[in-house]
Amino acid sequence: MKYCQDKKFQTEIEMDIGERLKKVREFLGLTQEEFAQKLDTTQAVISNYERGARVPTVDFLNRLTRIFHL
Repeated sequence: MKYCQDKKFQTEIEMDIGERLKKVREFLGLTQEEFAQKLDTTQAVISNYERGARVPTVDFLNRLTRIFHL
C-alpha cells in the first residue's frame, strides 16, 4: 500500500479485512485449511490474512467472490 503513509491507518485496514474474512469463513463453517483448499491457497496464507499480517490480493478477493457468490 504505497499510497498510505500512515502505518497505523494501514494496519487498521488490514485488520478489518482480516476480521471480515474470518467472519465469512466461520459463517461458512469452514476451517482455515478447508477455506484455503476451496480458494486454491494455503492455510498459512489464510491465517496471515485473518491476523492482518498480509493483505489479500485482488486475485484472491476475486476468487472469494466468484467461488462463494459474495
